[in-house]
Amino acid sequence: MNILKARTFFGSRYLLAVFSGFLLACAFPKISIAGLAWLAPGLMLVSAAGRTRWERLRIGYVAGLTNYLVSLYWLLLIPYRWHGIPFGPAVGWLALSGTQALFPAVWVCVKSAKFNVQGEVQSPKPEVQSPRSKVQSPKPQVQSPKSKVQSPTSEVQGQILESAVGVSPTVRSSFIGLLQQRLATAAGSKPASTWSQRTTWALGGAALWVGLEMIQARFLGGFPWNLLGDSQYQLLPLIQIASITGVYGISFLLVWFSLSLVSTGQMILRHPMQRSVWVSEIFLPLMVCIVVCLLGFRHVATTLPEEHSLRVTLVQPSIPQTVIWDREKADERFVDLLQLTEQALTNQTDLLIWPESAIPHPLKNTNMFYKVAGVAQRHRVWMVVCADDYELRAEGLDPEDENSYNYFNSGFLISPEGRVLDRYRKRSLVMFGEYIPFQRWLPFLKWFTPITGEFTPGDRAGQFHLSEPHHWEATASILICFEDTFPQLGRTGPDVNLLVNLTNDGWFDESAEQWQHAAAAMFRAVENGIPLVRCTNNGLSCWIDPQGRIQQILYDGQHTIYGPGFMSAQIPLPAPVEHGRTFYSRHGDWFGWTCVAAGICVTARRWLGRKSTRAAIG
Repeated sequence: MNILKARTFFGSRYLLAVFSGFLLACAFPKISIAGLAWLAPGLMLVSAAGRTRWERLRIGYVAGLTNYLVSLYWLLLIPYRWHGIPFGPAVGWLALSGTQALFPAVWVCVKSAKFNVQGEVQSPKPEVQSPRSKVQSPKPQVQSPKSKVQSPTSEVQGQILESAVGVSPTVRSSFIGLLQQRLATAAGSKPASTWSQRTTWALGGAALWVGLEMIQARFLGGFPWNLLGDSQYQLLPLIQIASITGVYGISFLLVWFSLSLVSTGQMILRHPMQRSVWVSEIFLPLMVCIVVCLLGFRHVATTLPEEHSLRVTLVQPSIPQTVIWDREKADERFVDLLQLTEQALTNQTDLLIWPESAIPHPLKNTNMFYKVAGVAQRHRVWMVVCADDYELRAEGLDPEDENSYNYFNSGFLISPEGRVLDRYRKRSLVMFGEYIPFQRWLPFLKWFTPITGEFTPGDRAGQFHLSEPHHWEATASILICFEDTFPQLGRTGPDVNLLVNLTNDGWFDESAEQWQHAAAAMFRAVENGIPLVRCTNNGLSCWIDPQGRIQQILYDGQHTIYGPGFMSAQIPLPAPVEHGRTFYSRHGDWFGWTCVAAGICVTARRWLGRKSTRAAIG
């Protein structure tokens, strides 16, 4: 019995769900096969269509879980061990993957049901039945008004189509045979819907996907990691649309195209000799993608006006995370940072940047401040650095008590005279890395993380103004850690002409995480039409131009991105504008919110329709 169940699982649509989730994971770095992201959403729906609501939800969850377990494997590399076992990282990997998988699960559940109602996908009857299955009575059964009768003609048509595409018993046992069987039986199972209905269904699926990504970027603080559009970071002409819609517009195109491919497959099987019928299914999304790419080619080839350039030096210390946690090694690693910085400043530079976690003590520590300020004074250079900061929670509290303070992960602007001119406090904190959620009610959660304290989130964006009179002037928007993966946090005002990201990805050793992080960051440059500088602890330090091209990467002596080193770059700064450089920077996530509104309207309409139907029946 168990063997029968296992065979049913691994030879069925659950296998197709796992496969589609794996394909989606392979679309992101380091594998980066961008074309797989155009196929995976459609495969997810094919694997779940025709099933009950809860089974559709389970199948979608399996697909999403597979995607995140594979693409977030680097969480297991966090160097926190319990008796040599990565217990905490494993729990975090499973919990985060399981939470993120809910979004594709909901999408598959909703859209596969809609697809089935329109007659696009109908699962075949199971060939093998359990010994416990009930024998159907020859007595005719009364069907509800909602059910549809399967006509002998359509059943015969489905059998003919299965034969036409060559689904033999041998091939059927293979994966390709499984996929062909699903599509072939579907094509002959129900009357065809109209072209406009199928197009509306595909567009609705794309809008729902984007709406769920919008929630993903905000739910419980948000974790917009590996958004579907991020997978296209290498296709520069395509991603230029992000300057209008944000990265969500690219996700929309991918899902629309993928679902249209599914409809095309259905039409090929239903009308194999009428090419015009199935070509019409893919024509509209294909034309839109071609137009977007043509406009993107034009935008990439355009030389943006620049006012002046800025000489920037990045220092990448590559401090192991275990050393960062070791307070006894704090002074030693800071000395190494200063030595590396002195090597980097042998040439004249305008701006020196240190990454997150490079400074071991708060800048309010007098000794530490003088050492950092001394670098700026000796070399007459502006500095942007990251360090801990703190302030009393309220007046009247004991200043000698550590619990009387709020602590912040902060970026600082230091002038060539050695004065702190501005600071930015990180707004979006990393769960279990900078704070422990629900710790008051679930105190045992602290066992799964090495952190001993908590940070407080900041409440405003950070814009640092720096200049060299009569030579250059810059306004930099600061993003710390994974804040550069949030479209809404990366959005800038018209006076900002540079994005700066300070991050420490040393938690995750030398893995795909650094590449996935950089891929997401590219879209912030495109969305806002300004260059982005990334200074990291152990990769990927680089600068990205306003079209999303990585212009220069910091490599170590072994020609990898992970080791210690430094890099200087001459970065052209765009000329100032009055009302925002791009449509996205002026209007934000207008496209994403439009998709959210569309999803709410469609859901409400379906709910009201079901309610009125039940009332009519009752």
